[in-house]
Amino acid sequence: MADKHPGGRPRSLKDIDFKQVALLGRFRATHETMAEHFDVSVRTIERYMKDEESEFCRVYKKAFSECKMSIAEAQVNAALEGNATLLIWLGKQHLNQVDKQEVKQEVDLKTITIKKAK
Repeated sequence: MADKHPGGRPRSLKDIDFKQVALLGRFRATHETMAEHFDVSVRTIERYMKDEESEFCRVYKKAFSECKMSIAEAQVNAALEGNATLLIWLGKQHLNQVDKQEVKQEVDLKTITIKKAK
């Protein structure tokens, strides 16, 4: 039977399966979820994520970026297939389109009474 890591901080990042980090990144796993998955403390995950030069952080962020691109692609495809609400939303987000409502108020000067100050 293989020795299971006893928990706590892994001996090094070499103990981490970066394919698993990428999978967790694609689903935007929380620090708590990753800590449970790798059987380490949340603080350990926080340290790995805080170090933007670490392979752990780079793999996670790259995978999450790929997830965001996939979502954006799905939204564009849905919009192009006729989802009018999504077309409008994407136009506002990416093309700076806005709903402009002009409010026009006319004042009838004949009905305004002016009081003189005493």
